[in-house]
Amino acid sequence: MNPLTFRVAALLGSSALVAEAEPRGFQFGAPEVIKLDWNAKCMVAKDLNGDGKLDLAVVNPERARIDILYRRKPGEKVSRVRSTKSDRWEPDLEDAPYLRETVAFDGDFANLALEDLDLDGRPDLIYGGSGEGVSVRFREKDDSWSKPLELDANDPVPGNRSLAVRDLDGDGRVELVVFSKEGFERISFEGRKPKSGTKVVKLSSANARGFRFADYDGDGSDDFLYLVPDSERALRTLRWSGSGFLSETSHPLTAHALSSSKSVPVAADELSFASIDEDSSELLTFRLRQPLADEGKKNLWQPRIRNLFPDKAGAFLHALADFDGDGHLDLTAVAPKQAELRFLRGRKNGGFEASVSFPFLRGVSALAAGDFDGDGKASLLVSSEEEGMVGVCRLQKGKRFGFPEPLAIEDDTVAMACSDLDGDGLEEALLVTKKKYDYRLVSLKANDKGVLTLGEPIDLDDLERDPSGLLIRDLDGDDDPDLLILSGRNPAILLLRDEEGEFEAAAEKSIVRKSILQGLTPSRLGWGDVNQDGRDDLLVGGKGFVRAVGLVDGDLKVLDQFNAKAGDEDVRCPRLLDLDGDGQSEAIFYVPSEGAFQVLKRAKDEVFRYSRSIEVGELELSALVHLKLGKPARPQLLAFGKSAFWTIPLKGDSSGMSVTSRHQTDLKDVSYSSAVFGDFDADGDADVLALDATKHLIEFLRYAPADKAWQSVLHFHVFDENMHYRGRKGGQKEPRELLVEDLNGDGKDDFALLVHDRLLTYLQE
Repeated sequence: MNPLTFRVAALLGSSALVAEAEPRGFQFGAPEVIKLDWNAKCMVAKDLNGDGKLDLAVVNPERARIDILYRRKPGEKVSRVRSTKSDRWEPDLEDAPYLRETVAFDGDFANLALEDLDLDGRPDLIYGGSGEGVSVRFREKDDSWSKPLELDANDPVPGNRSLAVRDLDGDGRVELVVFSKEGFERISFEGRKPKSGTKVVKLSSANARGFRFADYDGDGSDDFLYLVPDSERALRTLRWSGSGFLSETSHPLTAHALSSSKSVPVAADELSFASIDEDSSELLTFRLRQPLADEGKKNLWQPRIRNLFPDKAGAFLHALADFDGDGHLDLTAVAPKQAELRFLRGRKNGGFEASVSFPFLRGVSALAAGDFDGDGKASLLVSSEEEGMVGVCRLQKGKRFGFPEPLAIEDDTVAMACSDLDGDGLEEALLVTKKKYDYRLVSLKANDKGVLTLGEPIDLDDLERDPSGLLIRDLDGDDDPDLLILSGRNPAILLLRDEEGEFEAAAEKSIVRKSILQGLTPSRLGWGDVNQDGRDDLLVGGKGFVRAVGLVDGDLKVLDQFNAKAGDEDVRCPRLLDLDGDGQSEAIFYVPSEGAFQVLKRAKDEVFRYSRSIEVGELELSALVHLKLGKPARPQLLAFGKSAFWTIPLKGDSSGMSVTSRHQTDLKDVSYSSAVFGDFDADGDADVLALDATKHLIEFLRYAPADKAWQSVLHFHVFDENMHYRGRKGGQKEPRELLVEDLNGDGKDDFALLVHDRLLTYLQE
């Protein structure tokens, strides 16, 4: 017997597979075999000819074609299909009752979807690949396929879930959703014509996989979830708000692959998901809900991630203020390499709506916001060195942000900040301007007519380069805001505001200023009342420590030091906050190497000592804002990075994700690689088909409510390896794809496998 015959005989040699367990059993016959070429992929199922039976399709890259397999009864001719392959009977190669049709393509495609894109009642053929973009072939009335329509879209990532068709906004028109390394694009269609204005949703990882739409919050609209392999927070979710997707949430779950069902006994009538724990290879099931109150989860903060710009756009600048006067903080953001403004309107619950883009200046170098006229609506102050302009703009009622109106400032503006300096209820702006190598501080304030006017400039002789940031805060305890001008290389400049409202330099000769406050960026600076004298002190992050610096008798002094868990950790954005509501402040700071905030509590000896770490994930943290958002107001952190920001609720909000069951197989040397729900015994409750692709083994699991555990009811090897065979064997993980569907329309779930150069279908008897 030749090696090929031996291998196929092993595939076909299994007798009927039977599981007999209470309450009902199920039985599979020997597999039906369909001969394919090696590396066939992207197996999908759809009734393509309207005969009530599911058909199959795969991408066949070795022959540059898509193989479509129409289900039929043995000997039956399939209507509405023209075969492109003569009928042959080769019992050692192929015995499945499918009629094959092939659709050729030109390129390297690795994605496939069968969806009705033009809403004519017939599924269309959608495929894409690296360097190929996305193409559509529409199903014609005579059951032929149209010529390819090539779309202007990013290359989809490999996989059979990288293309989808959805009506997300409920307008009756569908969108083609393309998942790429840039995020996912939403391309609207009218009939067979794509509309202009592609919508792009940026995801937190370019390594995203396992895309899935599901209404996990029960509001009737599709939400979105996906996985990031090799991440401690692999599960990411985005809720649909009616006009767009809200902030992305990452969940502490190391999941691999996803399947969903509403019939899982462990969580009856709730949408549940099955996956494999990447760390333990256990089967796990979980469910997603709206965030639930859980004050006890002190070591779990759930960041909601909002990606605003691609990395290539440069680090973005932001301004937080109430721009529309509704009492909720809004967010504006600009990136230096994009000529647009992103506006995120604040929500009543404390979050932000989906971002809206407006044309704007390019090369923005400074951004700030303030209510200069007291009408409750902030104006946006902006400077672009690239365009040589400083201007101010407002959100027009019910419309867009207006284009910035120029201000009469001749010098370049390199930094700005806004605050109510004199306590009159109107905010002023402080600008640092530059003319060649000379820097000056200029105030900007509205006069009686509401016109912004410049104050007398103050020379900044000690400033040798553009500031890395400005901090306005009362540092001397006189209830007047003071100013700290940060420099990325030189010592910071401290300017105290006197009773007449003038700024005067302080601590000019201070050794502390020239050492500890040297080379500061906003990410290394924080504040808090360390010595409990009622005023804020400066917190400066270093390598493995934070030093508290305050003014004592007009000079800067080191008031305290508290150390990180290890001695060489980079410390960012230190703060003193009362996290647990006991009236005592804890010290917190972010450690990038851990992807976590470290929390230090004040011990009996008054020293802040390490207490715990709160993992949130990796972020190039540049700024941290602590505030209360929503009604009722809830404490939150806003953490700003290079291209994204996080909203981190501190209280009354848990992840909304809960693991409902786990199962570790008792089969020796078996580790699950994927799991799919299916009701194999037709009892209305979902069972699980678990696969170990490395050991080529399948195990069926049924949930036993009495034991509150999954129980194995059947397992078998798909094929046995011939150790002496030296021919082509395929990949290390075979079967490489798994699909669970009712393939023959008898009301019982069957399954199909892609393995080597075969497609196997297992039908229930």
